Order: sequence, then structure tokens, then C-alpha cells
Amino acid sequence: MLLLILTMYLEKRDLSVFDDEEVIERFDFLFTIVEQWNGLFKKYFDSPKKINPTKLIDGRDVMQVLQMPPSPKVGEILEAVSLAQVEGKIKTRSQALDFMRDNFGKNTTAQCVQKK
Repeated sequence: MLLLILTMYLEKRDLSVFDDEEVIERFDFLFTIVEQWNGLFKKYFDSPKKINPTKLIDGRDVMQVLQMPPSPKVGEILEAVSLAQVEGKIKTRSQALDFMRDNFGKNTTAQCVQKK
């Protein structure tokens, strides 16, 4: 789009009134602007988007259901539940609680790491 505007601008201008150095300076300035816009567009469109699904359970649910004290493991479990939710494996609170029991309950061999 910027190149289209530049082309339209140059068509209406008589470049013969400028000397070569002046034309080069103007082009350098315009290309600097185009490069800056290009960098902004790339940064916006190429950056990974963070997905924050609606929380179906919280730390209190984890500690209550799994009968565990507060610890970093609670956060790891919540992260695994969120990931499963983003992947479409979990859609409801009930499914989240079942997922947590199945993957992190006392009878599993998982040490707060989701089964793969």
C-alpha cells in the first residue's frame, strides 16, 4: 500500500526539478519509512499469540480433589489442564476435574507431568 502511495506521489511530481542527490535522499527517507512499517507489520503478524482459555478450575480445586498442599505442582497441573483445554480435549468443568483425576490422581504414576 505504501508503495502504491509512493508511486502515485511520484507520478504527480516533476522529479527534474531535483538534483540527483536530492532525489536519492527523498527515496532513502521514503524507504526508511517503508522498512519501519514493514518491521511493525512483521512483528505484529509473526509474533505468537498467547491463548488464555477460560479457567474451568483453580488451584483450590486441584488441592481439594487431589488432596495435596499448596505447591508449585498445583500450577503445573493447572497448566496441563489449560493445555488440554486449548487442544480441545476439555470443554467443561466436569471434564477438567476428570482429566485432573485421571492424569494426576494418587493412583497414577505421573509425577505432576501429564501422560503423553
